Amino acid sequence: MLKKVVWDTIDLIAVGADPSVFADALAESADDCHELVPLVAALRQLAGRPMRVPEEHRRVAEDIVGKIEGRHEARLHLR
Repeated sequence: MLKKVVWDTIDLIAVGADPSVFADALAESADDCHELVPLVAALRQLAGRPMRVPEEHRRVAEDIVGKIEGRHEARLHLR
């Protein structure tokens, strides 16, 4: 289920959803589910509200941002 939440969020942000809305919605869940911390960090970075996270989470967050940007670019080229 967690994997689906992550990929659905990535897809929604890639098509133009507001990352700050998703970051805020997932932030509380990240307190109980540390696997969501990199996703929240990535969404906050995209929203211009970076957060401090441990190095391993930062690297994963950067990968997520790259994945979102790549999917966004791919969609632009399909139009």
